[in-house]
Amino acid sequence: MAAVNEHDVRDIAAGYDADPARSMSLHAAAYTDPMWFDLDLRAVIGRTWQWVCHVEKLRAPGSYVSATAAAPLAAQAPDLAAEIAFWAPDVADLTFARRLTYEVRSNDAYAKHVNGGRLSGGASPCRARPEA
Repeated sequence: MAAVNEHDVRDIAAGYDADPARSMSLHAAAYTDPMWFDLDLRAVIGRTWQWVCHVEKLRAPGSYVSATAAAPLAAQAPDLAAEIAFWAPDVADLTFARRLTYEVRSNDAYAKHVNGGRLSGGASPCRARPEA
């Protein structure tokens, strides 16, 4: 990933105004440049909880669901202890995949990509328990 510098930020922010009525849209590069896409994955999407599916999709033994938000994610059905196992690549090092288990505490299953299973920005109906 190319490092984002101060010039890049100033360039992409050109046209921004604190007053929404006077502010312009972001430059197309904010949506098309791989550098900004990678930064968005690492700094925003990859640091937040992403809703994957309703727990009903994972009720049957052996069922699974896969999704892509910041990085590919696979979720396996809960075991007898009502835990759902997630395999998520570490966004900082996509060659390293780690397994996280979540105790199901509501009807929704959430997944965490990075940050060691810690919550970002609020409560979750599931409790993270990273495994080695």
